[in-house]
Amino acid sequence: MSVVIKIVGDASGEPSEFDGQYLMFYNPDNPEHPYNGIIKAGPHRIAALEFADLIAATRFWQQVNPARPVRPDGKPNRPLSGFTIEFETMPD
Repeated sequence: MSVVIKIVGDASGEPSEFDGQYLMFYNPDNPEHPYNGIIKAGPHRIAALEFADLIAATRFWQQVNPARPVRPDGKPNRPLSGFTIEFETMPD
């Protein structure tokens, strides 16, 4: 079984444009907004990025922006971890 990532909402509790959608594309390096990644998401689970297992999906979610690995507060710059997510399994 593979795993997909569903964005539940912004980790701050504020609404986001990605709430309830499945992650389709992500790049942690966004030159226009250095502390936000590039995210594409949609409502269809079948179009989501698929990962071999939970470990691979978790590592992907925790990616650090290679261009700016540290935020101004000294913590790792992991743009996607700014969202509350769910991991869902996909049947084979």
